[in-house]
Amino acid sequence: MEASNLVFIVVAEVAALLTLLCLFLLFKNNALRKLVQRLKERIEQLLNDLRLARKQPASSVEPKMSYRQFLELQLEMTHAHHRSLRPEQDIVLDIDPGVPSSRRCAALRHAILSIEIEATAAKDENTPNWSQIDRKYEQLFNFQEEYAAQQPASSSAEVAEVERLTDELKAAKKRVDSLEKFRSLYLDLEARWQGCQNSAKNQYDELSGIIASIDNAEQSQSLRNALSDYHAIYAGASTLISEQVVSGRAGADIRSATDSLDEIRQLKVLASDQHRIISELQRQLVSSVSDAPDGAALEELTLQLDKQIRFVKEAETCIQLMENELNMAHEEIESLKLRQSAIPQLKSELKELRDSVENYETQIYTLRASNQRLNRDMKELKNQAPEPGSEPALESGPESGPESGESHKLKKKLLEMEAKYAALEEKFLDLKLGS
Repeated sequence: MEASNLVFIVVAEVAALLTLLCLFLLFKNNALRKLVQRLKERIEQLLNDLRLARKQPASSVEPKMSYRQFLELQLEMTHAHHRSLRPEQDIVLDIDPGVPSSRRCAALRHAILSIEIEATAAKDENTPNWSQIDRKYEQLFNFQEEYAAQQPASSSAEVAEVERLTDELKAAKKRVDSLEKFRSLYLDLEARWQGCQNSAKNQYDELSGIIASIDNAEQSQSLRNALSDYHAIYAGASTLISEQVVSGRAGADIRSATDSLDEIRQLKVLASDQHRIISELQRQLVSSVSDAPDGAALEELTLQLDKQIRFVKEAETCIQLMENELNMAHEEIESLKLRQSAIPQLKSELKELRDSVENYETQIYTLRASNQRLNRDMKELKNQAPEPGSEPALESGPESGPESGESHKLKKKLLEMEAKYAALEEKFLDLKLGS
C-alpha cells in the first residue's frame, strides 16, 4: 500500500513536470512564430522594394553642375542684385566711373562673368579662349583710359577750388590771430580804463570834501560847479563808450532784459499777495485766540501760517537769485558793448604802434650804420697814431694839437651816438613788449 502511494506521487510529480515543460515549449513556440512572421513580412517588403528598384531608371541622381551653368547662375544673381539697387539705366552702362560705387561693382562683375562665359562657350572641355579674353579685357581697359583722359579739366577745377578754400582758411586763421591780439589789447585797455575811473572818483570825492570845508560860500560854490563840470565831462566819456552798440543786438538785449524785469515784477506782486495772506492769517489767529476757539481750528490756522511763511521765504530767495542773474547779465552785456565799441580805437592804436615800431627800426638801422662808420674812423685814427716812445715830442710839436682835438671830437660823438642808440633800443623793446 505504501509502495503504490509512492509510485502515485512520483507519477504525479513527473506529470506535473511534463505539463510545465509543455507550457514553456508552447510559449516559446508562439514567440518563435511571431518572429518568423515578422521576418517573412520584412522579406516580402525587401522583395517589393527590389522589384520597384528594378522597374525604375538606372540612375535618378541629378548630374553635376557644369562650369558654364555655374557662371550663368552667378550672372543671374548679379542681375538680381543690380535690380535691387534701383538703377536708372542698364547694368552694362553702369560701368561708367561716374555712377555710385555699389552699382559700378555690380556692372564690373557682370562684365567679367560675361567675358568668362563667352570665352568658355565654344569648347566643351571648359578651356578658355585667350584671344577672345584679351580682346574683351582690352576693350574694358580702353574704356577706363578714355574716361580718365576726359577728366583733367574737372580735376584741375577741383584743384583750383581746393587751393581757393585753403587760401580762405589761411586768411581766416590770420583774422582769428588778429582778433586774439585785439582781445588781449582790449582787456588791457579795459583794465586801465577801470583804474582811471576809480582813481578819478577818489579824486573827485577828495576834492568835494576839500571844497565843503571852505568857509567862503561863493568861492566854494564856484569850485563845486567847476568840479561838477569836469566830472560830467569825464563821466560823459564812459556814457559815450557804453552807448556805442549795434542797434539790432541792443534791441534784442533790451527785449530780453524787459522780459526778465516783467517776470521779476510778477514774482514781487505774488510775494506781496503772500504777505497780505500771512497778515490776514495772523489777524485770524489773534482773533481766534481772543475768542478761545477749539484746538483743531487753532492748529489748522497755525499750519497754514507756517506754510505761507515758508512759501514767501522761498519766493523771496528765488526773486533775489533772479535779480542777481539779471544784474550779472546786464554787466556782461555792458562789457560786451564796451568791447565792441573799443575795436575801432584798438585798430587805430595798433596801426600807430606798428608805424612807431617801423620808424624806430629805421632809426636803429641808421644809428647802427653811423656807429659802424665811426668805429671804422676810430680804427683808422688809432692806426695813424705815433709810437709811444715818440709821444712827448709829438705832444710838444705844433701839429699834435689838431689831431688830438679831432680824436676827442670823434670819441665824444661816438659816445653820444651809443647813448642815443641804447635809449632807442630800450624804447623799441618797450614798444615790442607792449604790443
